[in-house]
Amino acid sequence: MIERLRTVGDHHIYLVLSHGDFSPKHVLKTDLRAVTIDWKAVGYRSVLFDLCNAFFQQLWLRHAVPGIVSELDSAISSLQSSLTLSAPSIANELLLSSEFYRWLYYIERVCRIVEVHEMSDRMLDNILRWIEAFNRYEEILANRKDQNTQVYQA
Repeated sequence: MIERLRTVGDHHIYLVLSHGDFSPKHVLKTDLRAVTIDWKAVGYRSVLFDLCNAFFQQLWLRHAVPGIVSELDSAISSLQSSLTLSAPSIANELLLSSEFYRWLYYIERVCRIVEVHEMSDRMLDNILRWIEAFNRYEEILANRKDQNTQVYQA
């Protein structure tokens, strides 16, 4: 992964206050609003960490996630749009570097596991399961690109 990051060249890495293990299970919904709960893993991480975690958590749970690539792209685009007025430099960086930030997330996710758990078989199993989720996403992405290439060649 580090080699992949090196191939894309220099990028700014924008750090933001991050929930740390954000997923739908950490959203408490009431009649009036939705509130994010369980902030024990809060810290500064790359700008797409929480967004990626919400999507990749489903792959980690080994759920089938039809349309995950387009849903994640749509979520990143929505985030970029909302940042355009308040943080234009970050918005532009997301537009140009979402792949870079996704790869960075992979590394941050594994580092987060190491940070929280003591060395054990459970920690290693957790890391391997996340790597399985990342590989699954990259395979889905590669298959999608192959299908698009076939359509253009026809």
